[in-house]
Amino acid sequence: MEAIILIKETKNTAVITLNRPRQLNAVDHKMTKTLLSILKKMEKEKKLVILKGAGKAFCSGADILRASHQKTDGMGLEDFFNWTLEINEIFFVISTYQIPLITLVNGIAFGFGAGIMTFSKFSVVTERAIFSMPECKFAFHPNAGASYFFNQSQGKLGYYLGLTGERLSGTDIVKGGFARYFCHSSKLQTLEDELINCASLKDITNILDKFSEKALPPFSLDPLTTKINECFSENTIEGIFHKLQQDSSAWATTTLKTLEKYSPTSLKVSLKQLQYGKNMDLLESLAMESNITNNFYQYSDIYEGTRVLLTDRTRTPQWNPSRLSDVDEKLINAHFNSVTDKFLRQRLTKRRDELKPSLKYKL
Repeated sequence: MEAIILIKETKNTAVITLNRPRQLNAVDHKMTKTLLSILKKMEKEKKLVILKGAGKAFCSGADILRASHQKTDGMGLEDFFNWTLEINEIFFVISTYQIPLITLVNGIAFGFGAGIMTFSKFSVVTERAIFSMPECKFAFHPNAGASYFFNQSQGKLGYYLGLTGERLSGTDIVKGGFARYFCHSSKLQTLEDELINCASLKDITNILDKFSEKALPPFSLDPLTTKINECFSENTIEGIFHKLQQDSSAWATTTLKTLEKYSPTSLKVSLKQLQYGKNMDLLESLAMESNITNNFYQYSDIYEGTRVLLTDRTRTPQWNPSRLSDVDEKLINAHFNSVTDKFLRQRLTKRRDELKPSLKYKL
């Protein structure tokens, strides 16, 4: 059986390929552990790392179907606990990577994949790239560092994308601030071939500039900026719903209908998470998200959402509670209870303290 992660090495460069194309390169625990180990090893041995996905996807996220089966398929709570630690450690490693790491995104980048792309200092997308944090669609919460990077977005764009799961594609990913370069897919292999022979940071940036298109079309969401900011500046989900109801535009109607389908608990917890993340650095954001992830699996909505989204699409999900008014502060706050944050802080603080600031790329 072919390896779940492929590595092609030269003296100075490693090309890492996520290799579960039939699963759209969704990462399970084994793949996460392997990727984390490879990233750390290559950081010490190489001068450049290129990360891409096999097939039609870069990475469709964590394997949520596998996660939702944790109670019945032999994956113990300790394994799941460690999986969430390793997932979040990967984002911190990538964000603090001491050599250039280039992500080549030529397909979907959802959840985990979106986080890798966003935290990579050299992220390249093509016209085939699709960015989304779709977690609220299946009664979960935006993770992968979203509580940090969505608060770096212009206005309330991140809140809109995080709560609705709306997709961005191609040049919009760059315009939205989630990737740095746009390159047409027809040039991507040539770009990779030239990067493999790079010997310096200057060479890398020169080649990326050479292949990237500069005259990009306007951001498709620009005409909606005012509406997005007005509606998603509300402090509660009820307030957001009210603003959308007051707006008679087609966008507001569609957005409201979308949100009304989602788990009330998921929406309220996700909004609170984004609000807390506004005043957090990346380390604290990841620590918070690791708690939320583990706590979500103590309630029924995530299992219901996963089942309806992936295995029984003919069903209407039965959320519990089913109404926004029944989701009280006690239930919301329970999703933030400490579970893994202490252990994740230890991992991330150790890495942060070991870094050599003189080697950091501040670009």
